[in-house]
Amino acid sequence: MTPGRPLAPGALVPDALGAALLALARTPTPLDVPLGPGERRLADELRQWPLRQAEWLAGRQVAKEVLRLGFGLDPARVEVLTAESGAPLL
Repeated sequence: MTPGRPLAPGALVPDALGAALLALARTPTPLDVPLGPGERRLADELRQWPLRQAEWLAGRQVAKEVLRLGFGLDPARVEVLTAESGAPLL
């Protein structure tokens, strides 16, 4: 992959170090991300900050899409939460 080259939205692309990159197009409308109970609780806490909530939902959308494309997991059956360390927790 050439640095600075735009990624095609929705495709996993390997980088020079062997990691997989995923780009998703931004949308002007609210995202319809399937959330589990723990994720819904976190999203509700962010309601007073709509821009942060939109960023948070976009992050969940990307994480769930990577899990779907890379591991075949159903996004509606996976919760992406945060461990005490701040690391993602599935």
